[in-house]
Amino acid sequence: NLVQFQITLDGWKDSHDKARHTKIGDGTFNLIYENLLSYRKAVGDFTGVVRVNASPTNADDIGRLAENIGKDFGDDPRFKTFIRPVGKWGGTNDDDLAVLDRKTYREIEESFYRVVRDTMHWRIDTELCYAAMPNHLLVYPDGRLGKCTVGLHDALNDIGRIREDGGILVDSEKFSFWSRGLMTGNEEQEACPYWAPGEAPSS
Repeated sequence: NLVQFQITLDGWKDSHDKARHTKIGDGTFNLIYENLLSYRKAVGDFTGVVRVNASPTNADDIGRLAENIGKDFGDDPRFKTFIRPVGKWGGTNDDDLAVLDRKTYREIEESFYRVVRDTMHWRIDTELCYAAMPNHLLVYPDGRLGKCTVGLHDALNDIGRIREDGGILVDSEKFSFWSRGLMTGNEEQEACPYWAPGEAPSS
């Protein structure tokens, strides 16, 4: 009864194998990719989502990966794909982790979706993200205010603070950015205002 699965790839073979290897250092790309290819022979309906993790170490070969995903899976409507950046989510290696700036990631993302077929683009079912809700605020331990629990360390998520008297100060431009989907009706902006298209205000 498995009807949906998500498998991640960190770039094409060489880049992926540097980031994703076994305990003894063997690469994992070939095994993962061959397993994905074998699923094309499976009978029945399912959704196989190939998630691509983008980072400075694999940015140069994301295009090659996109071409191969499109070539190998584009004619099977059961396969979908999307791309997201590697981020610093609070792990012990955050200080050593190289991540893409927002502008560079956007360029890679746009290039990726130009290569893979639009029918392969996996989109989250329309749903209003908590960060898009105007009555939602994230409170940091030091009293700063944010909207998103994913972009914790992004200046875009630093939207204000709690004052000593208990009142709040909010950057109205940033606040509006997070809730822009409610005004535009854009489903991607409603579902994930952090990564959805849209010009971000200057920090």
